[in-house]
Amino acid sequence: MNTENFYGKEESTDRVMLLENGYFSGLVRMQMIQEARHTIDIAYFSIGKGRSSDLLMGALFEAADRGIRIRVLLDGISHGLKGKRKNVLYALAFHNNIELKYYEPFTIFKPWTWHNRLHDKIIVVDGQLGIIGGRNMGDKYLASQPDKNFVYDRDVLIYN
Repeated sequence: MNTENFYGKEESTDRVMLLENGYFSGLVRMQMIQEARHTIDIAYFSIGKGRSSDLLMGALFEAADRGIRIRVLLDGISHGLKGKRKNVLYALAFHNNIELKYYEPFTIFKPWTWHNRLHDKIIVVDGQLGIIGGRNMGDKYLASQPDKNFVYDRDVLIYN
């Protein structure tokens, strides 16, 4: 592989910041959503239970209400919005400014859908800010007071 062609000859204006702290990473997500001007694209394996995911989902709905175009891609099985949280799915599906899609929903007669999972955790705002990393949405990843089930992970904020 020719790495010279991969890296290019010009310096990029893109910058990155490592987000080690889960709570801070959640605050950055919230600020990105609140300051969005045109679009929000998210892809998540799971949106878990807890106040942090409720706040982030509320911010998404507020953004959609103010005219921001939102596209949501969730894992077809493990997205976490089942049972009592199914109302969130309905609200996402029926909002005029939100497009909801599933990656590989489980289909009994399509065995390849049983194990193909969308394990991404990505949010991109206005094509200018993005977070990619290992954290799903939920208190298990983003709480200010981590409990015994807290997952220590990291994300990267990419901004231009």
